[in-house]
Amino acid sequence: MKRTMRERLAVGRLGSCATLLALVAACVPAQAPERRALVIGLDGATLAVTRPLIAAGRLPHLARLAEAGVHGPLVSSLPIQSPRIWNTIATGKTPRRHGILSFTFDAANGERRLYLSRHRKVPAVWNILSQHGVKVSAVNWWNTWPPERINGVMVSDHFFPGQLSGREDLFKAGGGEGGPSVSPIDWEARATQVAERDTNPTAFENPFLERGNLPRWTHLGSLADVFDTDRRVAQVALEIAEAESPQVLMVYFPGIDRVSHSLWIGVDATHNFPPEFRLTDAERTAARNALENYYAYTDALVGHLLAGYQTDDLVIVLSDHGFEAHPFGDPVDGQLVLTGGHESPAARDGLLIARGRGIPPGGGLEGMSIRDVTPTLLAWLGLPIGADMDGSPAHFVGTAPFAEVASYDDLAIERESAEASAVEGEIVEQLRGLGYLE
Repeated sequence: MKRTMRERLAVGRLGSCATLLALVAACVPAQAPERRALVIGLDGATLAVTRPLIAAGRLPHLARLAEAGVHGPLVSSLPIQSPRIWNTIATGKTPRRHGILSFTFDAANGERRLYLSRHRKVPAVWNILSQHGVKVSAVNWWNTWPPERINGVMVSDHFFPGQLSGREDLFKAGGGEGGPSVSPIDWEARATQVAERDTNPTAFENPFLERGNLPRWTHLGSLADVFDTDRRVAQVALEIAEAESPQVLMVYFPGIDRVSHSLWIGVDATHNFPPEFRLTDAERTAARNALENYYAYTDALVGHLLAGYQTDDLVIVLSDHGFEAHPFGDPVDGQLVLTGGHESPAARDGLLIARGRGIPPGGGLEGMSIRDVTPTLLAWLGLPIGADMDGSPAHFVGTAPFAEVASYDDLAIERESAEASAVEGEIVEQLRGLGYLE
């Protein structure tokens, strides 16, 4: 039956709503769906930390979401590299098909280049939602520069200085093209003004302004920037939510991953590190507290975003991978020292929490993959999924049959003009600082 539908739908190209309705009766409604959704990405967040912190009452917002819906591991993929994974989350397709295979690639002239939005071969969920008339905004998602023209606001991953700092030098990748980092262009000045406000939407102070008992190798400046970046991401997302009222808002926070790379030694077993990485009790306690407090800070940022949503609205909080002990560098006199990483299958899986209309409360989550996120979001909104997507809707949104179209791959994607990027070098430097590049 499914094969017959695909063959029938493949007759025409995906085009206007009228065309879609002619192809499949359950396709695009006369008006965009009224349901609202919030998707929050927390890079590197792991159940190994969230579960005990939720049990201890230190992550109240994530705890309420989990109690009201489903939560559990989100099956990721190897190699564990954020660009490949976050683009699979956003497309429902494997890296081989969406085209973002790593952080960088070697150009025809031998120069190493960063992957950019135009290297993605297939539409992302924000393109699909825009085609269906859904107002959607995306903030800081991986590989969204040059920013795409969508039915809403796109703040690309080249907008936030702390997010970009270091990728070029880290990966020894050439500078790309530049131009606007926000679409529509007239939103750039407004987003910049909001991001530069010296305010904090939470009661948390930046913990990396003084060393205290943190390990001697902790790069305080980088981690202080990460704290500020997550704050700025939240501030810009809140501004867009208030001003634009998008039906779907997607927000990506990099901070937990960055802090975990440095301070994972505080939460993992001592025997997993060589003697030169061993800490005093005071240093180990400080590292653990700082990492756990960063989770609590992130939970508070999530809480501010949640304030604009009702219990019937869909909220998905997810991560791309976990963490494990991964000592890197010379802790005696090395400039780059890391204690956490995600190299082996043990650190493969991330987490997912989902709450919303029709989702049973208090449920577990088994077998859901990063490939399933986009089909799940489309199905919950009542929109057709792509029959050629590698994932399928999660069990908590109901059972098949779901409305389908053969493919969304023919959607035209428009981007803001790109010239020369002043920040690609900063991005590479940041990636090198995380041990991703030599």
